[in-house]
Amino acid sequence: MLGFLIEKIMPFFQLDRRIYVGASSLMALRGLQMAMSFATMYVLTRSLSKNDFGEYQFVLSVAGTMTIFCLTGLGDSVMQAQARGDTKAYTKARTLSFLAAWAGSAIMVVMALWFAAQGEENIAVGLVLAALLAPFANGLTLWKNILAGTQKFPRLARLEGVNSIVLTALMVAVCLIWPGNFYLPVLLVMAIPAAQNIYQTLAHKTPPPGEPIARMLHDPYVAYGLKLSLYGVIGTVGMYLDRILLFFFLSPEVLAVYVVAEKITSLCATAVKDVAAILAPRFAVQKHYTARLNAAFTVFAVLFGLAIVFLAVVIVPIVIPLLFGSKYEDSILYTQVLVGSVAIGNIAVLKMRFIQSRLDDRAMRHISIWMNVLRVGASLALVPFFGIWGAIGSAYIFRTGTAILTDRQIRNHQPP
Repeated sequence: MLGFLIEKIMPFFQLDRRIYVGASSLMALRGLQMAMSFATMYVLTRSLSKNDFGEYQFVLSVAGTMTIFCLTGLGDSVMQAQARGDTKAYTKARTLSFLAAWAGSAIMVVMALWFAAQGEENIAVGLVLAALLAPFANGLTLWKNILAGTQKFPRLARLEGVNSIVLTALMVAVCLIWPGNFYLPVLLVMAIPAAQNIYQTLAHKTPPPGEPIARMLHDPYVAYGLKLSLYGVIGTVGMYLDRILLFFFLSPEVLAVYVVAEKITSLCATAVKDVAAILAPRFAVQKHYTARLNAAFTVFAVLFGLAIVFLAVVIVPIVIPLLFGSKYEDSILYTQVLVGSVAIGNIAVLKMRFIQSRLDDRAMRHISIWMNVLRVGASLALVPFFGIWGAIGSAYIFRTGTAILTDRQIRNHQPP
């Protein structure tokens, strides 16, 4: 469906066929990943109790939060560097991302010790496993940005597709052979991406930067990526804060219900981000945010919004009981309401990617700080008191605020 939308808006963006082929490849990948993800959720929600599934998601949420130490903003700057012919930024960014990731692992080990003292063995062991593998699973991902920056989307799609198939096959096997096992799913979800990242990083055969870290920081693309990483800290925290608050203030069971409701929503949000990523190389060489570009964004936002309404009303009530079983039927209404927030915020994702491509540090700082302050503040204020409905309210506040902020900042990039 996204491939169809991109084909319809190609004339607006003046896209060549190579970008469209890349878009189609990435959309095919997302379709495969969606199928694999649902297959994984299907077996996990049946293999694990609601309590164990909630604890499993808590461990992954902590690991996700710790990616703030992986300097994820370097990915965007590496992609921009590749699109503009600079190949040196990658080796510097890769070194910094991998080394910094170990700080997050140290924090997870400390958390594991605390949970062990509380008698929470599953969570403690899960956090240790995640800590050992996180630098490889999350800190060596910049090879993907090289492929994206050079518009090699078909190759990226094949590599990530293989990763999804292998992970799903092993997860299904583990859940069927050892039902109820908590540790092996945590191990697999971290180890498979780690193995692929190690192989692809070595396959690129790029030598170490050969200079001290202090000097690497002066590279303009690295410096910009570090700034993006700093601005993104509160965003990454906000992404997982709802889950962590639901775990601590309510229960693992409530977290399990919310994760199921959030699953389809996150797929919709990821689809919009993929479209923005596909268009990023085109944005990097465009001087201004034109009326033509705005029209393209508007067409996409309307069509995608209509698709989301259809998904919420028709598809969700069928899919959730089928995939996750009757014990998660209370997730249906939450999902229907939550996906509506993506329809509100999808145009903001495209505008933000354009602003990023212009290396507009001031605008990105303004948007990132304020939209995520809204998100974190809303989560802290609402989730402890209203539970899942508070998390849904926080999502609406976040995406509405982001749309307003990006609309104001994009005016600075309009033609004089």
